[in-house]
Amino acid sequence: GGAAILHFGGRGRSDGSLLFEHDNCDGRAHLVDHHDLEKLLGAGPRDEPTVLAFVSACHGEQSGQTFVKAGVPHVVCTSGPVRDDLAARFTYQFYRALLDGKSIGASFDIATGILRCDFVADASAPPP
Repeated sequence: GGAAILHFGGRGRSDGSLLFEHDNCDGRAHLVDHHDLEKLLGAGPRDEPTVLAFVSACHGEQSGQTFVKAGVPHVVCTSGPVRDDLAARFTYQFYRALLDGKSIGASFDIATGILRCDFVADASAPPP
């Protein structure tokens, strides 16, 4: 087993921990710090290497570094807080570019460029 792409979309804390939904889906969260993540990534053999880890969560940089240490060659993450709407837009544009056959680096650049264009357009729009 294994996955070529590992995507986490959720909440992150300023200490670098990620919040996973609890097993019984009652709204509680299970905190996974970078030590726990290291253990999970090292557990069991992988037939297919993970080539991309996408951490869509505030403060995902420490988790991103854990993926790098585990040998994942491409990691997308944030270093601080991020607005949900911007994270969703970036994610959509990134995966759309990947599906169009672009490389991971080019997909990142395309998604980043689109968000920058959105900000320029928003800044120049007249107030309501």
